[in-house]
Amino acid sequence: MKVRKLPPGLVSRIAAGEVVERPASILKELIENSLDAGADRIYIEIRKAGKVLIKVKDNGSGMSREEAILSLERHATSKIYSDSDFYSVSTFGFRGEALPSMAAVSRLRMLTKSNESSAGTEVRVESGEVLETKPVACTTGTTIEVRELFFNTPARRKFLKSDAHENAAMKEVISRFLLAFPEVHFEVVTDGKKKVFPPESLEVRIRKLFNEENILEVNYRGNIEITGFIQKPGSSRVGRQQYFFVNRRFIKNRFLTAALYEAYRAMLPKHRHPLALLFINISPEEIDVNVHPTKIEVRFRQENEVLKELVEAIRKALYPPRADSKIITQVTRTIENFSSIGKINTGKPEVNEDKAKYSPEKNLEDNILRGIKPLAQLFNTYILAEHSLGLVMIDQHAAHERVLYEKFLKKYSAGKIEKQRLLKPEVIQLTPEESAAMLENIEFLENIGFEIEDFGGESVIIRTVPLFIGKMENFKEFIVEIADAGRISDINRRRDEMIYRVACTGAVKAGDFMLDEEMKVLIEKLRRADNPRTCPHGRPTYIILEKRDIERKFRR
Repeated sequence: MKVRKLPPGLVSRIAAGEVVERPASILKELIENSLDAGADRIYIEIRKAGKVLIKVKDNGSGMSREEAILSLERHATSKIYSDSDFYSVSTFGFRGEALPSMAAVSRLRMLTKSNESSAGTEVRVESGEVLETKPVACTTGTTIEVRELFFNTPARRKFLKSDAHENAAMKEVISRFLLAFPEVHFEVVTDGKKKVFPPESLEVRIRKLFNEENILEVNYRGNIEITGFIQKPGSSRVGRQQYFFVNRRFIKNRFLTAALYEAYRAMLPKHRHPLALLFINISPEEIDVNVHPTKIEVRFRQENEVLKELVEAIRKALYPPRADSKIITQVTRTIENFSSIGKINTGKPEVNEDKAKYSPEKNLEDNILRGIKPLAQLFNTYILAEHSLGLVMIDQHAAHERVLYEKFLKKYSAGKIEKQRLLKPEVIQLTPEESAAMLENIEFLENIGFEIEDFGGESVIIRTVPLFIGKMENFKEFIVEIADAGRISDINRRRDEMIYRVACTGAVKAGDFMLDEEMKVLIEKLRRADNPRTCPHGRPTYIILEKRDIERKFRR
């Protein structure tokens, strides 16, 4: 096969794939352009999940006719001019790739006018080819309309997800900008439904978007500046809602997340997570934003120092101003070496592979649970039972999780989920992120027996629930748990994690009193399980204190 040079149109469409992944990536780039232009009013219109129309209008500085035409050429930008500018980028955009990439895979229309221009300019582009340029009457600012996304690349259009999924992704993009720029007026119209977000303080916006009152302000000045808000440990959440901004640019960084959990160490219950919105203000020379095509990742020149200061900033907010300074010193010392930051507690339960004599894998017969009878319940958490080998201690929650997990997995795989209609439908209020996550996983929720309908705004109404889980006290917590599990990319792991969370919700809890008959039934069901020795996440369901070890303790 001969080597051939690709035609320019095909090259543009291929290059567009790195920048224009889906409607949400277009929306992100357009909003960033508006903010770079100094806009303080931004209008957003979305139709059919962005597949028909994405429109962004602003009152920014606008462009002249010459600039408008040039902006549609690849690598034309007003943000950088030399290699050295890479190390001091202070704007969102700088590569000059976004607009040409959008124009290559859509029908694009631009209206723009600068303060210096007597008239505005309209440019229409299709598949990267400029069809028309003409003067128009318009106000200062820029309007971009992206219509019929991927109309000329059917293969890419086919791989777009459902409207609910794409809308959820765009909602999440908008939420990030609402948090990063609370002083900007946003108006969002989605399929005719309008929402207005007038300028307000960050604290007020957080309380509105997340329906959260128990927050603490972070206001730290060290070698870098760290501001924002975090949640009080006592009101932590089941879902991970953590936003990190570097110079107001939203980023994802697992080391920053790990540092957040390090600061909360020993403060969070298992499976609970803190709400956090943290802004790291740092000299542009100290970061590299040219790491990823979507610019959602950055590289810090002195990463360890940033991580240590982040932990200190959060800790100072968590502890009262007069707290003993030794606490902060001690915490700082525990993270002197951030080369092992990946091992920091992230709030997930970790299995301690203890090979001591209490391990469930050691010296246990296959029929260890056969015929044992409960003696008592310890701390309303552990079932104590006698066996010829010694004293068996059963974790009631882990054991019930294993039983329910296997039962529900079999019913789900066989498509035999039973559901029950609520006598009184439950209305729950979700945050934008929770709503987006729920919409992304609505198919799974429906498959396991939930009937959920939109109830206006971010509210939903639940009409049916799985019969399997019985009485439920906190519908919102359960929905968020399932949606949080839906973030896992591998489809089989995601399914298993979701089913695990269903089992966790329905299982008897630590602290719940159990009758003798209930304990007997649970032991028998655990004995019949395919894998009775551990819960779905690998924690032991029971241990045995062997008779000889008990006698040794009493020196017999």
